Amino acid sequence: MAVNMQARITDNLKASINGGFSGGQKVIGAGMLYQWK
Repeated sequence: MAVNMQARITDNLKASINGGFSGGQKVIGAGMLYQWK
């Protein structure tokens, strides 16, 4: 099972949260992405 959420804060700034369950392990990652036009 994997979860991926993205939120657009502004036109250039995006926040993402990634989570996954593999066996007994939980993997969670969060990141911010800025795009230059």
